[in-house]
Amino acid sequence: MSLQAIIEKIKSDSEAEANEILAEAEKRVSEIRQETDRKIGDIKAGFQTEFKKKSEHYENVTLSLEKQKANLAVQTEKRRVLDEVFSEALSSVLALSSSDYVSILTERYKNILPKNIEVVSVLSPDHRQSESSEILKALGVSAPLVVSARLKGGLVFVGSDFEFDLSIEKLFSEIRSSSEIEIAKNLFQK
Repeated sequence: MSLQAIIEKIKSDSEAEANEILAEAEKRVSEIRQETDRKIGDIKAGFQTEFKKKSEHYENVTLSLEKQKANLAVQTEKRRVLDEVFSEALSSVLALSSSDYVSILTERYKNILPKNIEVVSVLSPDHRQSESSEILKALGVSAPLVVSARLKGGLVFVGSDFEFDLSIEKLFSEIRSSSEIEIAKNLFQK
């Protein structure tokens, strides 16, 4: 074989081998590209799933916080309305006519005041002294009346070792404590 033929053979074999290497490299690049595209797809899908989970969680947290704020606002408004109702009721009781004031308190005190109580003095609001005298007379209590600026209504019976607070404010506070839940139910029925 001639030198030219050997060179041609080497060139031909080299080109064939180079083409095989290029084909193999292109095949490997294609496989790597497919694997990379699959991994990118998996990462995107994972990211989208994670993003969706985080978005839903954030939405749920935000919705829950807004519901809590709304419930707090509703409860605050209910408390304000309930306070207003009791305040108006107390004002109505304090503004009773003389005859109703005497009648209601006398009846209430008869049921509350212990029998044979040793009263030294009775505190009375300044603007209700005549009514207070009538109540004491009806109860059979002969202790002197003492004007008290702290009282808006009712009486406080004072003994040598006790103070029996039957002021309207005190009675109203006790009534409110025992009836507030029931009144709230009636006021705020759904």
